Amino acid sequence: MEKKTIGKIEKPTVEAFKKGKRKLYLVSLVYPGRDLKKESQKKYRKKIDRYWEEVKNRIQDLELKLGRINRIYHEMVPRGGKEGAEALKELSQETYPLVQSSLEKGSVLEATEDEEPLRQSIDWARCLATGPRSGQVLAKLTEFYVQSMKKRDEYVGDKINESLKRDEVGVLFVREGSNANFASDIEIFRISPPVLDDIHRFLEDLYRPIPKDKKKG
Repeated sequence: MEKKTIGKIEKPTVEAFKKGKRKLYLVSLVYPGRDLKKESQKKYRKKIDRYWEEVKNRIQDLELKLGRINRIYHEMVPRGGKEGAEALKELSQETYPLVQSSLEKGSVLEATEDEEPLRQSIDWARCLATGPRSGQVLAKLTEFYVQSMKKRDEYVGDKINESLKRDEVGVLFVREGSNANFASDIEIFRISPPVLDDIHRFLEDLYRPIPKDKKKG
């Protein structure tokens, strides 16, 4: 079956969803910023609060037009049901309220990831964060990390393709840049509020290297 990748998805109109196909909303997970310095964190917090409020509003609008969400998928959640919800509560204070609201309406939280590739990617990321001095070591760690992320994306795509039924609506909370693939009969809608661009610019400005002449000053 032909599949399509997140990065190549076009935004269809709401009318395009009313053809009996499976439907999937994509919501980008954004950096929570809890380790930023106090002044930056305060400014950033306003932006991500606004982002999640707009995501919530857009989901509610789509539910009014298309019906409630049947299945919820969330990156880094390897278990479904109540156990998965408890894990998500610890994982993300931003997405948990949205997920819990849907669960109360009858949605099902699916086990979205395979635990082993998930653990591997976390471990490789920690190794990379140590900043190895050897170029060969860095290259090898990067290779292992990329491989584990590829396995995660493949699992997420396969999980959704297998569990999302005809005429059902699903929502996937996933990092930006994910390469998960979906069957061609799944209609995709990316929920991307305009404030997401503001978040990108804020982080780019925050981490942009300071020119040498300004450092001297």
